[in-house]
Amino acid sequence: MKQFKYFLDNKLKQANAYKSNIDTVAICKLSVKDQDYFDFISFIENGGFFFGQSLQIYDHSNSHGFNNIIVVNSMFKKEFNFLFKDVFSFGQDIFGNQFVFDEHNGEVSLFNIESGQIDRLAKNFAEWMDVFVADVEYLTGRIYEQEWKADHEFPFDSRLQPKLPFVMGGDYSVSNFYINSYPSYISYNADMAKQIYNLKDGEKIKLNIKY
Repeated sequence: MKQFKYFLDNKLKQANAYKSNIDTVAICKLSVKDQDYFDFISFIENGGFFFGQSLQIYDHSNSHGFNNIIVVNSMFKKEFNFLFKDVFSFGQDIFGNQFVFDEHNGEVSLFNIESGQIDRLAKNFAEWMDVFVADVEYLTGRIYEQEWKADHEFPFDSRLQPKLPFVMGGDYSVSNFYINSYPSYISYNADMAKQIYNLKDGEKIKLNIKY
């Protein structure tokens, strides 16, 4: 598929590459039934960073870090608990929002890391690629990575995080950003998401924000 090549052409070459592991692939196939996804992972040489570091696609290696799809999903399920039920993440944007498969119907959605809200993007992986390619800037947050990198370092294990959360009205600007590393950005946001889950419109709450 032409989208496969588009992703590969925009892959960051400086990041470490890990070999695919047959056991990791087998575990993934328990949650993901979409063959287009597995063909994609093979074509792009097992995950990595794309469009700078704004999109991370998790790999199928046997590593134990932030790049491994099983490790990351285990961390999300542990920290977000019921909010991350029946979904399986394969990648993330610049802020750590997750691109996830529905484990039952195969639909692809965006999991908001601050609120735990899940918004459907596509009926399957092939459609997700079409949606993604049509709106790369928005779905990656690449412009914010570029603005940040103009004056700051950006380690591979990190994501941008707002000082004042977006769900509390925080600005999408470098002055409101800082770097948070794996797995801290997951636990930080999970704590917040569980506090605001199921709030009614206009309902007030005093958030306990852990910095």
